[in-house]
Amino acid sequence: QIGSRLAHVVCIAGAVPRPGASMVDSFPFVPRIVSRIVLHFQSEVFSQPESIARNSLLNGCPPDKVERACKRFTMESTKVVTAPVAWSGKTPARATYVKCLRDKGAMNAGHQSEMAARLGAAVVAMDTCHYPMIEKPADLAALLERAAS
Repeated sequence: QIGSRLAHVVCIAGAVPRPGASMVDSFPFVPRIVSRIVLHFQSEVFSQPESIARNSLLNGCPPDKVERACKRFTMESTKVVTAPVAWSGKTPARATYVKCLRDKGAMNAGHQSEMAARLGAAVVAMDTCHYPMIEKPADLAALLERAAS
């Protein structure tokens, strides 16, 4: 909807659903099935379980940062990950995909390559967990600064 006002898209280890599909639909087969089952038994909201976050999304992050991050997880609407995404499948601007090499979640590094290709994005690899903004904020800020210029 913002089309021409968008100058650059930066996706950080994110799902890029096909038009009309949801974020969960873009996960690899096993995480997609597990996510669907878990979300089916949730109410309208969910939160990342701390034990999973520690071992998959925050793996390799310093313990103090893991503790702070886990304390800040909040409930989200299940619709964030299950609602179909309305987009044409064509990125309306330049795109950069930040591939997080140590991400062990549903969007592992190998699958992130597929998502970057779907977005038609230039790929920048970072040796981080799923959250470079927590693990290496200065490096991510520099990358965003380059994308903005």
